[in-house]
Amino acid sequence: MRFLLVLIILIIIGGTVFYFLPGTIHLEKSMVLKAKQPVVYRALSNTNEWKKWAEWLRSDPGATITYNGPAAGSGARLNWSSDVADYGEGDVLIESTQEPGQLRATITYKKYGVAGNSFLVENTGNGTRVIWTSDVVISNWFNKVYANSWRKRFNTWMDASLRNLDEYTAAEPEYPLVQQDTMLHKVDSLNRQIDSLRSARKDTVYVP
Repeated sequence: MRFLLVLIILIIIGGTVFYFLPGTIHLEKSMVLKAKQPVVYRALSNTNEWKKWAEWLRSDPGATITYNGPAAGSGARLNWSSDVADYGEGDVLIESTQEPGQLRATITYKKYGVAGNSFLVENTGNGTRVIWTSDVVISNWFNKVYANSWRKRFNTWMDASLRNLDEYTAAEPEYPLVQQDTMLHKVDSLNRQIDSLRSARKDTVYVP
């Protein structure tokens, strides 16, 4: 009887502690990039360019990536599926844009949860400061126990992504942001078609 009572008390204490574990992960990163503000903003607002700098997309060239909606701006969506366990599946949705300085995006990680992200893009005179804030809502109650290890993982991804963004945009030509060149849209469209065809080929089953 005493053993059962102790067990019940331990379960209650453990459940209470577990309940109050953080259910969200808040992260904020800042970095001054070499490229000019319009170039950096374009790389953030165009989902076709995310695979060039987002660490969980860039580091797995074998990932399947598809696109929906417009090429850039509000409503642009990217879906990914990776065989790398840490990356898994998910999508990026550009929620809102305020050219050339603000952008909001929702990143859904099937393994981890949903992250609301905001990007502030500021012209510093000799570069562009990007302030990236991310709030990850952990996908389910039991996953709270992984919050600390996941925080380290997201920290690593965000740091690497900003370094990638700096490297990528430094090599990109500068185009007008508001009056974007028609050819740029054509290139984006072609890239999306190529990615979709590659994804379709991966999923095709050949029967002899």
